[in-house]
Amino acid sequence: MAYEIPGEIVGTLGAGADLSSDQFKAVVVSGTSVVLPNTTGPINAFGVLQNAPSSGNAATVMRSGVSKVAFAGSTLAAGDAFGFSTAGLGIAVDSTAAPRAGVIIEGSSGTTGRLLSCALELL
Repeated sequence: MAYEIPGEIVGTLGAGADLSSDQFKAVVVSGTSVVLPNTTGPINAFGVLQNAPSSGNAATVMRSGVSKVAFAGSTLAAGDAFGFSTAGLGIAVDSTAAPRAGVIIEGSSGTTGRLLSCALELL
């Protein structure tokens, strides 16, 4: 079961779109300082969305610590490096690939949207 150990959490930004279906996905900050899911690559995530705000409501974003992350469907192992897809879902990446977002703490195989605990290493 996925768990969290919060580190740095930012809770002062407003959702620039309806993010009510995007909890535990990667988000980025637009030029107007609102949180938006990134739909074009490469994914340089600001953090992982911790709540599910509708447009204009406060978004809580974790930037460091252990966070639940929603993953795309594939087999993932503990210790694998991960990054984010253009949909904001976690994906395995080669340890030398950029941008790396962190390390998977607990691995599994399964469907898209499953939650895994991950140590965040965002810049």
